[in-house]
Amino acid sequence: MPQTTASRRRFVTTALAASAALAAPATSHASRRFSNETIIDKGKYQYLAVNNFAQLNDKYSWQTTHNVALDSAGNLYVIHEGRRDLKDHPSIFVFHPAGKFIRLSSQVFDFIESFDGASQPGD
Repeated sequence: MPQTTASRRRFVTTALAASAALAAPATSHASRRFSNETIIDKGKYQYLAVNNFAQLNDKYSWQTTHNVALDSAGNLYVIHEGRRDLKDHPSIFVFHPAGKFIRLSSQVFDFIESFDGASQPGD
């Protein structure tokens, strides 16, 4: 189980860093380290949020981000709302563990079907 714990800790650390970099300024509990970094919390577990960590391709722009995930290679998936008016604007960006833009993972979703099999309008 130690590997699972380490993987979870790595996921939480990376996800928190990415979320903090994409979200509003850090809370009042944060203390500055460098101009592009913020240390969050003062307890046993501290997290380093690196501003502008994810280097997005100039062709795309950030939208409302609502989720992040890591794959087994440490690549970061940033999931956001996308843009309906831009059909070639994806809803998932993939970044290398160092923050470099790798690829797009999907196009904008028009809807997501329910997992429990409940009927959708018009069924």
